[in-house]
Amino acid sequence: MNKMKNQKGFTLVEVLVTMALIGVLAISVLSLFTNAVRTRHKAYDRCHNVIIAQTIIEGIIADKQTKGYDFLKTGNYTKRFTNGIKSAVKIDTIYADLKKIKITVRSMLGTDSLVTYVGNYK
Repeated sequence: MNKMKNQKGFTLVEVLVTMALIGVLAISVLSLFTNAVRTRHKAYDRCHNVIIAQTIIEGIIADKQTKGYDFLKTGNYTKRFTNGIKSAVKIDTIYADLKKIKITVRSMLGTDSLVTYVGNYK
């Protein structure tokens, strides 16, 4: 057999090593995308939870204006269930003219709470 001394190209081992390195780099980049998508879903879920809690708080404040300050009691607001999302309302009297309202919203990706205070002013 004649050996060609000035052969150009890559050996099979070089090609396999290069493919393995490209594969490892591709997996690293894909894991970054996966983490980014997961983080995006958590942020969206949290934003959605906060919007639900704000809506409930706005309803409670509207009740204060229409039904009066004394109507604001935990028993008047039941747990709500919508599309797998659970919300709970807890109203504590801090002083005679100040109430603490805590809204807790639970979804599949986490739990978020909002707290506000409502005073008996006119």
